[in-house]
Amino acid sequence: MRRAYVRGAVGGVVLLAGLALIAILLAESLPNQALFFVFRRFLHDTEASLPTLFNFLLIMLNIFLLLIIYLSGRTQRDALNKYWLALCLLFFFLAFDEAAQLHEKTVPIMRELLITHPLLHFSWTPIGAAVSIAVFLLFLPFLKRLRRSVAMMMFLGGCVFVSGALGVETAAGVYDFHYDRDWQYHLIALVEESLEMTGMILFGYALLLHIETDVGPILVVTVGPATPPDWPSS
Repeated sequence: MRRAYVRGAVGGVVLLAGLALIAILLAESLPNQALFFVFRRFLHDTEASLPTLFNFLLIMLNIFLLLIIYLSGRTQRDALNKYWLALCLLFFFLAFDEAAQLHEKTVPIMRELLITHPLLHFSWTPIGAAVSIAVFLLFLPFLKRLRRSVAMMMFLGGCVFVSGALGVETAAGVYDFHYDRDWQYHLIALVEESLEMTGMILFGYALLLHIETDVGPILVVTVGPATPPDWPSS
């Protein structure tokens, strides 16, 4: 199941990257505004795009897996269950932010508070960096108590996600500060979003590994209409 998940998810990332490259090559030269609008749905820095939807679905899948682990832990009185619940809430926030682009709305406010500098052009990144450090420190005891392979995969997924969401995002801000949002900017955005998706895939793989090795098979019970008993004939 883990391998099938990775193959399908990575295939989706590669497919979206290929479509985005075609859109980058064609979108800027399209004279027809309707076609221009359609092609922009494949760009990674466009709201209401296919990459945004795919990333949102990856986050929601991780939420589903986290809920499975949390509910399983409740029945077994798992001491780590509060961390699984906290991760559920954290991923719910990430899903909401992905859908509503909440972090983008903080940029005008933060630009008034911070100095004007290319590294701070996308001025929500200092908040993101502080939150990332805080989350790592809060969950460090949790990672130490997990199976080593699961913890390492979670940590790797988080690092890959943050490298895109903060590292490459900062590079995109520097480029946007000096130049227009041309095809080179769209390429930077493609790398950024692809790293975020890859981070989510790695985290999902870690969750599936944890379910397989530590939670065990998931039993699904279905409840149907009651069957009347067979009374012996008189």
